[in-house]
Amino acid sequence: MNYLLNVQYGSQMNLSEFEKLNFDNIERRDSVIIEFGPFESLDIIHEVDLRLIELIPENLGAHDMHEIDMNETKGRFFTYGSNAGDLFRIMLPVLKAYEFLRNASVSLIFLNGEEVRDLEFNLSTITAD
Repeated sequence: MNYLLNVQYGSQMNLSEFEKLNFDNIERRDSVIIEFGPFESLDIIHEVDLRLIELIPENLGAHDMHEIDMNETKGRFFTYGSNAGDLFRIMLPVLKAYEFLRNASVSLIFLNGEEVRDLEFNLSTITAD
């Protein structure tokens, strides 16, 4: 059987071509994922994205924007870098500045070789001091 995979912009790739992609050699990085609930508009989501992009130093990581549900009632921000804890500390003042993020869930994912550790908590339990 020759399966086809749909990839970006509707082009297709044979499964045998997909298997040639070497995902084992992709650089693994720590992650900060912020999952949020209802928000006013996409403008506020884009505002947070821009602030985080500008804030995070390139040598520490990068903000990789957001995804939202089709009904625009919830979504997630994604940030990747060398240390999830350091990234979160830099991001915290921006996150705390937005009411819609008050009860957001935070996932810090730490990679150490093959070991993965994660820490999950509610943003409301953390103070910005």
